[in-house]
This record gives sequence, structure tokens and C-alpha cells, in this order.
Amino acid sequence: MKNTIKTTAIILVVLQLISIVSALTISDVTNSPSEVEPGKKISLEIEIENNLDDDVSYVEVALILTSSVIDPNPLNPVVSEEIPLSPEGSSVVYFEEIREGREKIAKFNLIADADAEVGIYKIPVALSYLVNGDTQKTSKQFTVSVKINAQPELILNLEDFFIKGRKNNVDIRITNVGLAKAKLLEVELQPSTMYDILSSKNVYIGDLESDDFDVANFDVYLKEYSNIPFVVKLKYRDASNKEIVESKNLNARIYSEKEAIALGLMKKNNTAIYIGAVVGLALVWVVWRKWKKWRKKKRAEAAGGGR
Repeated sequence: MKNTIKTTAIILVVLQLISIVSALTISDVTNSPSEVEPGKKISLEIEIENNLDDDVSYVEVALILTSSVIDPNPLNPVVSEEIPLSPEGSSVVYFEEIREGREKIAKFNLIADADAEVGIYKIPVALSYLVNGDTQKTSKQFTVSVKINAQPELILNLEDFFIKGRKNNVDIRITNVGLAKAKLLEVELQPSTMYDILSSKNVYIGDLESDDFDVANFDVYLKEYSNIPFVVKLKYRDASNKEIVESKNLNARIYSEKEAIALGLMKKNNTAIYIGAVVGLALVWVVWRKWKKWRKKKRAEAAGGGR
């Protein structure tokens, strides 16, 4: 009896293995390019292999770009969740037949949504076919993956003009023109013999979203040079948490105060003139008061002597 049970179990396992091997399956998937940026196109090729001992017909390969997920809210038990990829053309490919031991390739052209989040997306693939001699189609479902990826792209600009031989506020504007955010962004102003950094040389920005900007501020004493290259090191992580370190040069024209006034970049400081004018008026008033007292005294003396 025990031997019979064991034999039956072995037969069932063998039959299951045979059913797995003998089937219409996805044997290969090729993405070109291997990953796609938001708003760009990707070609998806799915190779269907017939491992059955017979030909199959009316083969249908369909991408399911909308999946259903369970919502815990009992009033809304099923919610549609869009995969951020759209077909350029049909999302279904038909084959009249696939002969025994042969393969067919189903080709799909997809476009990633412009606002798609970076990530790996699993796309269900529905496969249905009719085995010769059967009257009812066999249906299976598989999953393929598409990676949507993008990189931050940071550009730097200096926000003000600079005067040599004095302390300046160096404001560096960092703009992310890429399609992904730069995470944990740090900005470091590199030392130079052409200037002295008076503040901290490191500024932590944090996450910088796509199409956004921030400003890193440094206090710097600029020496007597007409042109100074500021070397800025950026350290951040991309959407895949890969650390990126890059250096950028910002060339700055440095003016003397006289040049800046002549070019209209700054107004002439008239404080000394105003102080001089006030002091001058005060002196005139003091002299006039003293003269007035002296004159009054002389008139009084003259009037007393006439008597």
C-alpha cells in the first residue's frame, strides 16, 4: 500500500514537471534600450517558445498596462493602478500559429509617461492559444519588467558681482534640469590661493527636485585678482542611490570699486561727503555764534565809552 502511494506521488510530480516543460512559454525578453527615460520610447520583444508536442494556433500575446489592486475600503474593493507606460500602436500581438519546437517574437513599442516615477515596473503578459485538436483556448499569465530611469543634471551659476580686496557674499545657484531628483546634495567650495573662505566651505542642500533650484552661500575674501575660478564639488545620490561626485568650475570677473561704480554695478558711497558737509555746517554755525557774541560785546563797550 505504501509503495503504491509513493509510486502515485512520483507519477504526479513527473506529470507536473512534464506540464511545465511541455507548454507555450516566454523564453526570452529583450528591452531596447535596457532602460527608458520618462517621455522616451522603448522596444519590448517577447520570445514565445512552443515546447508542446503539437502545433498551436490563434496565439494572442497581450500586455496588461492597467493592473487591479485590492483596496482595504470595503466600499471600493478594487482600484485600477496605471503602469506609466503607453503602447505606441497595439498592446496585443496575434500569431496564426506556432509550430511544435518553434519560436515567435512579439514586438511592442512603448512610451514612458513624461511624469513617470523612476523605478522598475512589472507588466503582466496574458498568453492564450489553442492546441490542435482542442476546442477551448488555454490561457496563461507571465510577468516582464521595464526599468524607468533618469539622472539629475545640475547646472551652477553665480548670482552677483564681486569686488576685489574685500569680503564678498558668494551665492551659487544650483538648478536641477534633469528628470530625476538629486538626493542628499552637498556643495563644497574648494580652497584657493586667490581667495580666503571665511565661512564653512560645506553647505548641505538635501534633496533637489527636478526643475527646482537652491542657493549655497559662502563668505569669501577676494584678493587682488581680476578673474577668479571658483571650483565647486557636488556630491549627491541619484534615483538608484548611486553616489555621484562631480566638480564644476565657475569663472568670475572681479572688479575694483572704481570699475564697479563706472559700470553702474554699484553706487558711489557718498557717506564721507555727507559727514564732511555736516561737520562743515557745524563749524560755520559755531564760528557765526562766536562772531555774533563778539560783535554784541563790542557794541556794548562802545555804548559805555560814549557816556
